[in-house]
Order: sequence, then structure tokens, then C-alpha cells
Amino acid sequence: MQAAQIQAMINAGDINGAFQLALSAADLALVTTACRAASPDVVFGPPTRLKQHVLLSLIQQLAADMTQDANLKQKYLEEALMNVDTSNPVTREHLPVVMRELQKQLMAFVSANPNHILNKKFKVLLMITNSLIKGNV
Repeated sequence: MQAAQIQAMINAGDINGAFQLALSAADLALVTTACRAASPDVVFGPPTRLKQHVLLSLIQQLAADMTQDANLKQKYLEEALMNVDTSNPVTREHLPVVMRELQKQLMAFVSANPNHILNKKFKVLLMITNSLIKGNV
């Protein structure tokens, strides 16, 4: 039911609303459904269609399990990280916690899967994450 509603919202152009609905359900499968329904090019524009609090929540939830849908998550995380607005007060407040958790999950994935095809891309995400942490502390 919610998946159909999310798809309808995306089709209607309410990208932020669709992702907010998926994220508020706290169901990673629903979040990945939203990610599959809208390509990163549509979601992140330019300009990005996600408000900063939705963007941070997306990063946080995608990082929860890096092993499932790794390719999709890598693409979304890359775009999401490039669209973080560190001048936004809400972002500045929550960024350290979200980035440290993403950093932890990325490091765990890379060390547990040393021969994974996406390892190099996850290492790049790790460098971006580290940069965001250092720039915000």
C-alpha cells in the first residue's frame, strides 16, 4: 500500500514527500523501493529535490545495511553526500552523528568484503564522509 503511494507521489513529482513518507516508515525495504522508483538524476537534480533533513535521514537509513542493494545504495549515497549543505543549520547540527555512523558502516563493509566490486567506490564515499566530518567539527 505505502509502496504504491510512494510511486504515485514520485510520478506526480513530489520527490521530497515520497522519500519523507518512505523514511518515516522506518522500513529499509520501502526506502529502497523509493530509490528504485526515482533515479538519482531526478532526485538530486540539480537542484536537489530533497530537503536537508530528508537527505540526512536517507543517508542514515541507507547506511543501516550496506550488504543489501549495495549498488543502488552506493549511487544514492554518492549523490546524497554531494548535496549535503553544510551551511544549513539543521544539517550542521545532525551531520556529525550521521556521518560518523556512515563512516562506521562503510569501514565495516570494506573490511568485511575486501574483494567486492564496489570497494573502490565505497572507499571514495569514505573519503567524502571523512571530509564532511572534518569540515563540520
